[in-house]
Amino acid sequence: MEVDVRDHQDWRTRKDKTMNQFKLLGFRNTAILTLISTFMSLTVAAQQTVKVEGLIKGRSGESMIVQTKDNHDLVVELTNGTDVGQVQGMFKARNKKLSMAALIPGLAIKVEGYYHDTRFIARTVRFKGNDLKHAEAIEAGMHETKLQAQQTQAELEKQKVELGKAEGGAGRSETSPATTGGKGRRK
Repeated sequence: MEVDVRDHQDWRTRKDKTMNQFKLLGFRNTAILTLISTFMSLTVAAQQTVKVEGLIKGRSGESMIVQTKDNHDLVVELTNGTDVGQVQGMFKARNKKLSMAALIPGLAIKVEGYYHDTRFIARTVRFKGNDLKHAEAIEAGMHETKLQAQQTQAELEKQKVELGKAEGGAGRSETSPATTGGKGRRK
């Protein structure tokens, strides 16, 4: 059986081309993966986790004001992805998932999040059960005070309206064109 040298060389050339294509494809994939991992690490570095501890001073919708331990007020934004939980257990390793409604003024919390532009976005909010009970007691005590303040405000508004009517009525009799003959002052 004769072996043609040209067939062997053609086969060898095709094999070399195929191998070179696989090497080029492997190099290209490695370069792409390197770029992707670099960009992902830059994104993660840009959103480094920041930890904050403090008391909730106020809450409105998806944002809350936290007074930090160094007495700075920090506006913390809550998102649908924010994980809210009460730490439990002897080693505080477990946490009970709760709704954002549990985040009330007076509650001592630990927040982990990141800065996006100038906003602080919360990833996790944790608090102790005892701290929640204290904050609820404070909130309950403040409820009566809030009701009294609302009632006082309503009474003030009512008195303001009545005072305006009384001044308006007295002023009309003094300077009304009907009583002064159209001259503006009564003689």
